[in-house]
Amino acid sequence: MNKKTIVKIIITTWLISGLAIFACRSDAQRSSASTTASTDDTLTPSNTAVLTITAATGTTVSPAPTTSTATGTAASPSPTPEPSLYKQHKNSPATTIIDITGRKKRELKTMFYIRKIDDDTFESMQGKSYPKNCPIKRDDLRRVRILYYGYDHETHIGELIVNKKRAVDFRDIFRILYCKKYEIEKVQPIDAYDGNDTRSMKANNTSCFNYRVVEGTTSISKHAYGVAIDINPRINPYVYWENGKKKVSPKNGRMYADRSKTYDHPIITHDDICYKLFHKRGYFWGGDWITIKDYQHFQKPL
Repeated sequence: MNKKTIVKIIITTWLISGLAIFACRSDAQRSSASTTASTDDTLTPSNTAVLTITAATGTTVSPAPTTSTATGTAASPSPTPEPSLYKQHKNSPATTIIDITGRKKRELKTMFYIRKIDDDTFESMQGKSYPKNCPIKRDDLRRVRILYYGYDHETHIGELIVNKKRAVDFRDIFRILYCKKYEIEKVQPIDAYDGNDTRSMKANNTSCFNYRVVEGTTSISKHAYGVAIDINPRINPYVYWENGKKKVSPKNGRMYADRSKTYDHPIITHDDICYKLFHKRGYFWGGDWITIKDYQHFQKPL
């Protein structure tokens, strides 16, 4: 075999090998592209978005699950906060029972507040506690809203009409009485009884302002100025003597005229917290009077 023939064989072999290698590389590239395309077709946009690769470690990390748009499942909405006691009951009438379950002390404190006499309240007073030509100015009076612990051991809303100069005293005293669970049967303006003091006492209603005279006299009562208050008047009755005979008002409070006994509900004595709170702030107690005993009554003149 001559040299030319050998050269031709070598060149032909080299050409065939090169073509074979090129063909193999092309097939491999086409196969890889096909596989990639096939894989991409199986990934949803959400899948490609949620998968991330940490370059340093090669670890695949999935973020927190999100709401599925495919199923329409929505995240649970945040619960609506319960309205405050004040918002719930700012228009609730006196004696209303309220639920204080789960309420904190600082929220209960917001239920003891002072307001000016609004138009609706002033209208309800006309011809009752506030007679025609009453010399007491509307602006000299205030509404004191409180809570009280009832004979039924429930929390009630209470309301007093008082002189503006005594409003803070009454608000603070009744807040302490409530915290101590001091039992009071009712606390509402005497207008609920048409301004009739006897009816209010029979109902054991605690009240303050009422433009009237002292019972059995022509003297203007301290209640007329909103500086006196009667507390649980049936069980703390007004006791006086007439023609040598003992009289008790209201009549259904006669059994409570004997202050040496113990009763189902607290009566006002020198050892009673109610007495101590008013006495500390300079109020006179009717139970200390000589010729009469007005056990329900506290007053502090202007």
